Amino acid sequence: MEETLTEMLGELQDMRREINLIHNNTLRSKCHTLVEKTEGKIRQGFSAVKKMKDNLIQSAGNAVRAFRERGRDALAESVRAMKIPEALDKLSAMFGRMSKEMAQDTRRTMRC
Repeated sequence: MEETLTEMLGELQDMRREINLIHNNTLRSKCHTLVEKTEGKIRQGFSAVKKMKDNLIQSAGNAVRAFRERGRDALAESVRAMKIPEALDKLSAMFGRMSKEMAQDTRRTMRC
């Protein structure tokens, strides 16, 4: 997921270069604003994915320690406490919201 977000940022940088070639200043300004908003949303998503990944790695280490100290039941309890499906659902919802917002921004820009 991190790689995909990094690729998206690279594509946006390419778009920014192409926008600079547009001669119509008003259109260039609108496109530039759209790209900046999109980059901000992607960076926000990247940050959320990184934070979740770091938390999961830390929690997995804690689960392994609990397993070594207290056995299989402690491991199962630790894994349930990680709430992985819920975390993935939150990420999915966040990316869904961001996608809708970016689509709305794009439609607004194209109407002008």
